[in-house]
Amino acid sequence: MGTAIAIAERLGAPSEMGQQGRTVIIASDQSVADAVAVGPLAAAGPFPLLLSAPDALDPRITAYLAEHEVAHVVLVGGTAAIATAVRHTIEAADISVTRLAGRDRSDTGCLRRDCSSLQSSVLLGSDVVECCRDR
Repeated sequence: MGTAIAIAERLGAPSEMGQQGRTVIIASDQSVADAVAVGPLAAAGPFPLLLSAPDALDPRITAYLAEHEVAHVVLVGGTAAIATAVRHTIEAADISVTRLAGRDRSDTGCLRRDCSSLQSSVLLGSDVVECCRDR
């Protein structure tokens, strides 16, 4: 966790994702597959990619979001990867949340291939993005 925040700090202020504003991506610290799947999206921003425990938001992430005036967070994976409680914690700080999730880990892993235009179209104005839905 500390390494991810240190890297995010070196990036400077998070980039803006269209009208959503400054955006950070949060994946589970238990799912390398989810973090790897959104690596290209994170690099394109650049949008910091932070890792959270599945059931609670680390206070260092909360502080980072406040210090960098983050307006939007993309949660990667379903509620098993990042619990609804984490989403509620973020929303309580008046930050909008988009959940990027497939039916399972493999489905979420195909996001890069099937949703290559995430930044410009799919995420904007959407609450939950489910790719590979028809597989």
